[in-house]
Amino acid sequence: MKKQSLPKLEVADIFRKYRHLLGNLSPENLKVVNAITNCRTSVLGGHKLKCNICGHDEHSYNSCRNRFCPKCQYLTKMNWIEMRMEDLLPCPYFHLVFTVPSELRTLFLGNKKLCYNILFKTASETLKQVAENPKNFGAKIGFIGVLHTWSQELIDHPHVHFVVPAGGLNKKKTKWITSRNNFFLSVKILSKVFKAKNA
Repeated sequence: MKKQSLPKLEVADIFRKYRHLLGNLSPENLKVVNAITNCRTSVLGGHKLKCNICGHDEHSYNSCRNRFCPKCQYLTKMNWIEMRMEDLLPCPYFHLVFTVPSELRTLFLGNKKLCYNILFKTASETLKQVAENPKNFGAKIGFIGVLHTWSQELIDHPHVHFVVPAGGLNKKKTKWITSRNNFFLSVKILSKVFKAKNA
């Protein structure tokens, strides 16, 4: 018996079916929903591709190019990952996450640009400050930070993921200092400094 494959479900399909359950969306959110729903459909028009050799015609609908569209941003995401892979140092890496209390999520939704900038700034300053302290690590570190605004369950949950090399430069930037493979910085200290910066 041939195994039946499940139909491919896309975010646009979910919006088409359940959009009415979203309630009153802000103009900004409505623009995103419309873009994703209309992406690569006749609504946005299209173009014809023709093979110069065999003359085969193929019609293709235009993309919305919205930065939140999973179809449009897939290639951009993969290119970004590839470029970051070229930046990697020959050492282990740590994954650190900074988030905000649930009580502040409404504030973040209403003031995204300001609040996300504050989150990035305080989290990156916390990492650098704690790492440079000789009692903790004593090194100048580098990292890549990526903002996530939703959880895996699609619940509003702003947080920043940092990918940090397991090492850094000494104060004079003349020597590489390696961290322990299984420990980078104390979560308790990071948390304390991060909370103090946001107080």
